[in-house]
Amino acid sequence: MSKDEPMTVNRRTLLRQAVYMVGGAAGLNALAACSEQGVEEGGIPRLSGPGRYFTGVRMTRLKLIVDTIIPDTDTPGAVAAGVHTFIDQMMADWAAPDTREQFDKVIDELDERAVAAHGDRLTRLPQEQRFDIIRDYDLEKLGENSWPYRQFKNLVLVGYYHSQIGATQELQYELIPGELRACLPLSEVGRAWAD
Repeated sequence: MSKDEPMTVNRRTLLRQAVYMVGGAAGLNALAACSEQGVEEGGIPRLSGPGRYFTGVRMTRLKLIVDTIIPDTDTPGAVAAGVHTFIDQMMADWAAPDTREQFDKVIDELDERAVAAHGDRLTRLPQEQRFDIIRDYDLEKLGENSWPYRQFKNLVLVGYYHSQIGATQELQYELIPGELRACLPLSEVGRAWAD
C-alpha cells in the first residue's frame, strides 16, 4: 500500500490487533509474575532486576515501600499484586520527566531518612524500622500537602485496588451480582465493594 492510498480497517483486522494487544499484556504479566518468585532470602529481600524505568536498587526500594504501605495481611499485599511493577510501567510509559524525577526523589528521600535514623539503607532495615520511617515521612508530607508524595501514594493505591488481587480479594467482588438491596446493616457489608 502506498502512502497516498487511504488506509482501510475492517472488523477482522481490528479484532486481530485487539487479540495481539491482550495477549501481549497477558504475556508481560506472566513474565513479571515469574520474575517475582523467591523475593526474600534470610528475611532481607534480594535486589530486584531493573524495571523498565527504575534501576535495580531503586526498584528494590520501591518494592519495600509499597510492601510497607500495603503489606500482606489476611489478603495479599501490594508486592503480590505487582504494584511496584505497575508504578515502573507507569513511569516508563506515562509519566512526564518531572513526574519521574519526583518519584525518584520520594524513593531516595525515604532511603536517606533510613540512613540518617538508623545508619543503614532502607533495604537493610527490619520491617518495623521501615514502617516507622515511612509512617513519619507519610505524616510529614501529607501534612505539608506535598503533591509529589500524594501522587506517589495515589498511584500505589490505584495500582493495588485495580489489580485482580485488590479488586477480588481485598474488596468484595461479584461478577454477576444478585438482587439490589439499597439499604443494608453495616454488619452485613464487611469489606468494601469493587466496581
